Amino acid sequence: MRILALVTARGGSKGFPGKNLALLAGRPLVAWAHRALDGFRAAHLHHEVILRLSTDSQEIADAWPAIDSPDKLRPAHLATDTASSMDVVRYEIERLPKDGKPFDAVILLQPTSPLIDAGDVKRVWDHIEGDWGPASLGVVKTQHPLEWAKGMDTENKNRLYPRESASDADNQPRQAQKNWWMPIGLYAATVEFLNDYGYCGFYVPNVSVGAIVDPDHATDIDYESDLAVAQVLKHRRSGEHPFRLGLREVGGKTPCFVIAEAGVNHNGDPAKAFDLVRAAAAAGADAVKFQTFRAKELVGASARKAAYQVTNTGGGESQLAMLERLELGPQVFRELKAEAEKLGLVFLSTPFDRESATLLADLGVVGFKLGSGDLTNLPFLAQIAAFKRPMILSSGMATLDEVEDAVATLHAHGCHDVAMLHCVSSYPAPIDQTNLLAMDSIRLAVGGPVGMSDHSMGWEVTLAAVARGAKIIEKHLTLDRTLPGPDHAASIEPQEFAQMMRQIRLVESALGDGIKRPAACERDTAEVARRSVVAARDLPAGTRLTALDLAIKRPGTGIGPRHHTTLAGRTLLRAVTADEPLHWEDLQ
Repeated sequence: MRILALVTARGGSKGFPGKNLALLAGRPLVAWAHRALDGFRAAHLHHEVILRLSTDSQEIADAWPAIDSPDKLRPAHLATDTASSMDVVRYEIERLPKDGKPFDAVILLQPTSPLIDAGDVKRVWDHIEGDWGPASLGVVKTQHPLEWAKGMDTENKNRLYPRESASDADNQPRQAQKNWWMPIGLYAATVEFLNDYGYCGFYVPNVSVGAIVDPDHATDIDYESDLAVAQVLKHRRSGEHPFRLGLREVGGKTPCFVIAEAGVNHNGDPAKAFDLVRAAAAAGADAVKFQTFRAKELVGASARKAAYQVTNTGGGESQLAMLERLELGPQVFRELKAEAEKLGLVFLSTPFDRESATLLADLGVVGFKLGSGDLTNLPFLAQIAAFKRPMILSSGMATLDEVEDAVATLHAHGCHDVAMLHCVSSYPAPIDQTNLLAMDSIRLAVGGPVGMSDHSMGWEVTLAAVARGAKIIEKHLTLDRTLPGPDHAASIEPQEFAQMMRQIRLVESALGDGIKRPAACERDTAEVARRSVVAARDLPAGTRLTALDLAIKRPGTGIGPRHHTTLAGRTLLRAVTADEPLHWEDLQ
């Protein structure tokens, strides 16, 4: 079957100008629609799904995140306020692919429903593929009998039928009212159905069926305030999933988990590797991490070095020769793990091939850390996920789509405890290209703990990431930044790492719990700096107070100024002197 998966996106919007380009979790709304339909396409390879954007805006066309539908701009007569969505659908169905083969069905998703995912699209499509009916709408239950809500007969294959008038529904007792269902911007139909009913729409009473979608997915963005609701729902959907490394809980309200990235800074010398473990423990890190690889399985003989590797190690040898010098044997990793755990550290190492991952699993590592270079290596991710250990994954060089694909691959192959690290894969990474706000986008897109693998010089970016909510920090550790090797120059030395750890904990202590209330240290200042209602002059007991009897002055130990206007007419129970603060027990 040939299916047209269509996204219609107008550039103009009276209620929310430019809404189809508005960002939700770092991705334009139109790109969220592409993501959902592309996910459906990937899961339905037995069909030919052609994904197409139809828009009147070049900006929206430029934001479309794929090579799909290169001719995205609709003709002028469909770019007016009088052109309906069904006019666009008819045009796009009749505008055949290059091979001239007709479409059998169409799926329409509007970008104003950005929380719709591939699973929701599948639910709508299943009604058609399962022969429930020729047209299907995504619907959610509504408690209000809205004019555009539909009735649904759940005993008759979810057939949608017309609802009574609003006045009839409003006059019914609540317990007698029927269930009403509201469309959410996701539709599917056979082309035959659309032809039969003259393209009047996807909803034909007693013919179209409703596919029930999770209410949290059913945001309809018409105004900017709706986008804020979508942000909240997206946060609630992504959440922060439980994540543990052995006995260590990571994320939530626990302190930031700090990984000392020893990497290959041992220069192939086991003695230096042990010194790095001890330095990490002395500096206060939570974990120490190395890299486990077989150079000949990782790179080919002709692979060149990265520019930073040439800068730090020279260009006289290949990447293969460099990495061969940096390999450590299996027994060394066994002993390093024992040493790390003796010193209270979590031992981690990044595997670069299946055999290395198996070695680490056999050693009993509590989790895996994979580098940015393998984020798009989905077959390798699937292999590592099969060990069913918690996974920390760096996201340098990646798009949000690639991050989501990686996490989806890990989940699909049995690894559900995933933490993501935002990362800039440059050594050192320029601070002005760090883009810490991307942590928020990753968190909203995939959930789970999110942190930062920081390759910048110094640790200012690290502290900013912690303040921004990073739950994991990875920072390169070296014994001496002047040593030869690819990563020393972008690393920090032990005394610097210790200083960074102290400042991380200091920043964490400053974050608090988010509840706005007076701090204990402010009590004395509040008494001195705030004001009270005081007597404007000496007043005898029995005085019936007027506004002229009252003033507002420091200290703040009496009745607060907010009550000033309510005190007139009250009677003093005792004599007070000028400037003396009034208390409630002084008044009748």
